[in-house]
Amino acid sequence: MPSLSQRAVDRLLAFLVACAVMMGGGAARAQTDPFALPENQTVRAVQTTAGPGLSEIEVDGKPLARLVDLQGGGQALTIDADNARAAGLPVPPEATGQIPLNSLKLYSWDFDPLRQRLTVKLFRLNDGANFHDLAPVEQVDTARRTVAAIRVDYDLAATAGLGGLRASGIVGAAAVKGDFVAATRMQVNAGAAAPPALIRLDSFVQTRLAGSNAFVTAGDFISAGTRSQRAVRMGGVQLTSDFSTKPDLITTPLPEFGGAVAVPTNLDILVADRRFNLGELEPGEFTVQNVPINPGRGSMAVLLKDSLGREVRQTVSFYTSKSLLRPDLSAYAVNVGFVRRRYGIESSNYGPLVASAYYRRGLSPFLTLEASGESTGGLLNFGGRADFTLGNLALASWELRGSDEDGAGSGYLVNGSIESIGRRLSARTGFSYPSARYRDVASHLGDRAPPKQIFANVSFDLARVPVQLSYVRRDYRRDFDRNMAESRSEVLSASLFHAPSNRVNFSLVGGVKAAQTRSFFVNFGISVRLGRSNSVNASAGREQGRNSGGVSYLYNDLQDQGFRAQASLGSINDTARIAASADYESRFTNLQGTVVAAGGQVAGQVTATGSLIAAGESVYARSRSNNGYVLVRAGRVSGIPVKLENRYVGKTDSSGMLLVQNLRTYVPQQIDVDASQLPVDAIVRNSRNVITVPGRAIGLVDIAAHYYRPVVRTIVGIDGTPLQAGSQVTAAPSAERTLVGYDGMVEINAASGDRRLLIEGFAGNCVVDLPAEQDLRASGDPLVCRPTGRIVSRPDHEGVSLAGGDGPGEVAPRN
Repeated sequence: MPSLSQRAVDRLLAFLVACAVMMGGGAARAQTDPFALPENQTVRAVQTTAGPGLSEIEVDGKPLARLVDLQGGGQALTIDADNARAAGLPVPPEATGQIPLNSLKLYSWDFDPLRQRLTVKLFRLNDGANFHDLAPVEQVDTARRTVAAIRVDYDLAATAGLGGLRASGIVGAAAVKGDFVAATRMQVNAGAAAPPALIRLDSFVQTRLAGSNAFVTAGDFISAGTRSQRAVRMGGVQLTSDFSTKPDLITTPLPEFGGAVAVPTNLDILVADRRFNLGELEPGEFTVQNVPINPGRGSMAVLLKDSLGREVRQTVSFYTSKSLLRPDLSAYAVNVGFVRRRYGIESSNYGPLVASAYYRRGLSPFLTLEASGESTGGLLNFGGRADFTLGNLALASWELRGSDEDGAGSGYLVNGSIESIGRRLSARTGFSYPSARYRDVASHLGDRAPPKQIFANVSFDLARVPVQLSYVRRDYRRDFDRNMAESRSEVLSASLFHAPSNRVNFSLVGGVKAAQTRSFFVNFGISVRLGRSNSVNASAGREQGRNSGGVSYLYNDLQDQGFRAQASLGSINDTARIAASADYESRFTNLQGTVVAAGGQVAGQVTATGSLIAAGESVYARSRSNNGYVLVRAGRVSGIPVKLENRYVGKTDSSGMLLVQNLRTYVPQQIDVDASQLPVDAIVRNSRNVITVPGRAIGLVDIAAHYYRPVVRTIVGIDGTPLQAGSQVTAAPSAERTLVGYDGMVEINAASGDRRLLIEGFAGNCVVDLPAEQDLRASGDPLVCRPTGRIVSRPDHEGVSLAGGDGPGEVAPRN
């Protein structure tokens, strides 16, 4: 074996030989360096060859999976046209073969020869950071969790006066589940000079078509139509669209604008004296759409600021109206049924068959078209309507309808209007002209024919005081068939409002009316708020030679719930009138009482409104809610504090349930638990839930809550020896798991309702039969674990079972 000194000498000689080879002639280098260049080749010559060849490419920070063929070098670098198209580069359609990168419209490009990678940054084409949609995000219409329920809504009143005592009211009952409802309403009457004791008002079944905003109603309904189609009550079938099912849906055209920037630029918009920053734009084209603004005419300022701080200001004008539909959005209705007669007087009086329909669609941000028609025996009526903007200044509406009635002949109706609404000045005018023989379904079946009508109104600010002027004229033709005389009515009025402070308001209304006679009218009013809970109103006026005036006091008039009261003292034509009312709205019902004294007579009325809801094996009394309800179930744990949109709304009852009211229908809302008020013996596993409640339905939210009352007991085998520490314990049927501690100690939840403990030990498996909660907590004796078969977990079911057992959650002891 060589010595250490010999090894050192050998390594030194090897190093010297290597140095000699490296400093030797070209032949030696050629033999030892496999990457050596030929003698007549230089680095410069290598750089002038064909180019990089196949290389990686990164576009807008995203590496692509495919390679591209590059040739040349420096600013003369070229790329294969087909490869560039596949990479998403803007290549002219006619380009083939190698094309210079500098000929393409790119914001920037760079080639890294060390990494063999081409990095490209494109101009944006109204995408990515250069596309801003300011509309709220539309919620996905998913299945909503609801519970079957029965609702009984009531509005009852008892009146006492000179005519005696009388009770009346409206009671409605409905069975609901999700978007399905079957309902009926009745009018009840009792007392002196009362009509029939029970009158059916309407009955219907309604459901929503899956995946749409359309509802189908079978039964009684009010026909849906255009502005000029007069509604009638019908019994039959109705199909109608309803945008309220999607509150986040943008139904009207909103302003949008776009442009192009050559360098990174900051974008702000200025709307209604408020400035909004939309972030930084990347070079290229940009689009901003669905800018939320108030209806009418207006403008917004678009502020562009480049990286050097230079600001460019542009103005975008617009006119928006709720009469317009967003492009490609449609609204429609179809009504087929029998006309309802003497509604509220007779329960079932149906007349001739009637059919009507309309269809409305937005064709562009500036034009919405509509077609409609209606028909009954001996009558056909149809027409079309257009709503369109006039530049960015006004909205115009025009409609032409025609009718043909057996025996009366043909007629027509022309409607027209134009409006321009602004922050300081607004105006609207229009007319309706029916010919003498024009008829619609309502007039064909007995109502008066539509009148000739002219209207106009102007509103403006006069020294910061809102002023409004209006004029309306209606002319009804003589109808010999119905023995109706010719009549005319005109109203010319002016009004102004002034609020010198947030506590004081003044109003003044005056004008002239002309019908059979001409009369002037004027009324002055003042309202003064005395703190948050009190206000005083006073008014004085004169009309048709009669004077009127009064003063009133209101308490808690701005509160949604609780106690409210009002008292007033006034006179009409020297006749004094005193009135007082009180209103108490609780969580369970709404009660109101009113007393009126005038002309030596006194009358009083008491009303009660609310709802009774049967859901989840319980009946709840609630004050009438025009919004939705949700039933919260907390695993039969009482006292769980519940919040709606971070606002405390109540605690679960002894059955672990709470009915929450006043939810906005079709809008996702959060149901949560207030952890700071949880009972000491309760555990909540999931506290946050988001729910969407349909119109009349009762939503359902399950909160995973249970009681936890720990008891520590010793578990021993059949020989009395404590079980070994570390053995796994599974409670049945809750499937809660824990471990055996030292000396066989196990913590058991006495309030869980578990019947057995299934234990997997190192020496085998066994089962413990649990006593009732009271016995488990009272006794301290060890629990005996009996040997059993192999434990089989069922992860897809709650609880566990044992092989060879008596069923899910059961065990078979082994003898």
